[in-house]
Amino acid sequence: MPDRRPYSVITNFGCHWKCPYCIVRNTGILVPETDFALTERTVMDLADGGGMGFLSFSGGGDPLWMLDARRAEWYSTLTRRLHALGIETEMHTSMPPMTERLYRLASETELTRIVYHLRNVNMIRRLSKRRNELVRVVFVVTPDFTEDLIDRIVEEVKANPQVDELSFRQMVKPDYTIDRTCETYLRAGHRKDWWYIEQGDYNQYIVNDRISGRYEDFTKGHGLGR
Repeated sequence: MPDRRPYSVITNFGCHWKCPYCIVRNTGILVPETDFALTERTVMDLADGGGMGFLSFSGGGDPLWMLDARRAEWYSTLTRRLHALGIETEMHTSMPPMTERLYRLASETELTRIVYHLRNVNMIRRLSKRRNELVRVVFVVTPDFTEDLIDRIVEEVKANPQVDELSFRQMVKPDYTIDRTCETYLRAGHRKDWWYIEQGDYNQYIVNDRISGRYEDFTKGHGLGR
């Protein structure tokens, strides 16, 4: 029986380009436009072979940017197929929450978790569940973070009973080194008030019909273009 590993579909349907820490924009990664058929075939080959334990949708662009009916149907079909095999799925987005399109998407998919990547602390108050999915808030720790800001984020999360999880994630610089802002403080609170996610990703990344354990393999020098 093969190991059941976590995988992440790196989507590219366009993006708002508002995240200052964006690894795609800052490092020259060129993720091609997502091909529905190729990606679904790759995912289901892994799932049917018993090698997939978990799947997330993240980006090369925000997975929910300019969401249309065709893509919503694709997310619905793929998450339902994986759910039937006992594989959990999650959606990562930095789009503003609580839109009607997100409501419709959540009602038609079998997502286990929706992960909001936020920059605005006050937006935590607007988060809520649509079905029974878990809601996670993630902040990428940029050089402007302080311990006081971290404490404020924690207070806002605790004040919203609709939010289940809080994570802080290390930022990757354009040269692929790690920014370690507030690292000591964040490590001390790990598994208490938050999860502190350090780099050295455990995911295997899927870009159409390609799979790699290193995000940087999807750069100009590795045969990928738009």
